[in-house]
Amino acid sequence: MDTRTLGSTGLDVTEVGLGTWNVGPVWTDASDETCRESIRAALDAGVTLIDTAEVYGDGRAERLIGEVLDEYDRRVYVPTKAKPDADERHSEAGLRESVAGSSDRLGVDSLDLLQLHCPETAAFYEPETFASVPIEDGLAAVADMRRLVPEGATMAQFTLRWILDHDAVSTVIPGLTSPEHVRENAAAADLPPLSHETHGAVRDVYEEHVKASVHHRW
Repeated sequence: MDTRTLGSTGLDVTEVGLGTWNVGPVWTDASDETCRESIRAALDAGVTLIDTAEVYGDGRAERLIGEVLDEYDRRVYVPTKAKPDADERHSEAGLRESVAGSSDRLGVDSLDLLQLHCPETAAFYEPETFASVPIEDGLAAVADMRRLVPEGATMAQFTLRWILDHDAVSTVIPGLTSPEHVRENAAAADLPPLSHETHGAVRDVYEEHVKASVHHRW
């Protein structure tokens, strides 16, 4: 799998990484071993970046990643995120506690990358949306794009390939659901770049179904 430089870090990571947000029990009832098998599937596919956070399963994701990485003798980068304090801010004491806890669960002496995990609480109380798009419009956009998916590829792979076609992207981090899905996502990096015509058709779908809901946000 090809690699790209991760932002301004100077670290070279694979184009497809692994996200672990859905290891938390709110999102999945997968057993610890199923999650470990999914992480192994990513590593066996060549993935060198696993994104995680302290709040993913209240440390569960970090713990499972640490257990699996202990089985492998190669460099894998694991960015994580520090949870905010009770007042939704980040204090020095809280950050020190987060760093110590994450390092312990991951089994490392230092963290590769620490980010601040601070979503706005109000976002959890908004009506159901599809990335800020009404769910009906999101589903309509997906249905309209199915004709664009290359033969032999899945919609998920097509979506990941479209993202990777943008130079500003260092890596994509689709979440794990099963070893099979992880391997499928990793294979998206092997797809050739989409044609100019396909990108234009995707833009048309955006204009018709999505733009009105999100364009004003930027």
